[in-house]
Amino acid sequence: GSMAGVSFSGHRLELLAAYEEVIREESAADWALYTYEDGSDDLKLAASGEGGLQELSGHFENQKVMYGFCSVKDSQAALPKYVLINWVGEDVPDARKCACASHVAKVAEFFQGVDVIVNASSVEDIDAGAIGQRLSN
Repeated sequence: GSMAGVSFSGHRLELLAAYEEVIREESAADWALYTYEDGSDDLKLAASGEGGLQELSGHFENQKVMYGFCSVKDSQAALPKYVLINWVGEDVPDARKCACASHVAKVAEFFQGVDVIVNASSVEDIDAGAIGQRLSN
């Protein structure tokens, strides 16, 4: 494998369109989920929706490395905060885990405005309450 790391070029417009929908105030979408094209380091859109962290949590897959970008609106806060969930499924081979470990920073850079990164390998790791605490600190 090349050392180039994660690539955004293959599906750039699709990646950004879904991200824009999440950050646009007028849009109902509040999450987008990204994963890799099979057998490659090309990121693609896997799903998106309007049901927040809870809905997003239901889309993670045990055998994949995925990135969930989610807008979280606190009742007290005027503006939403943005969470990036770095999902590494429990069934992902170790070699793949290692290869993707360096991608997170690049992903967070590509989708600007990430307030907090949550590392998760099971749905229990995605705790809305704990994430809310981290965002308000």
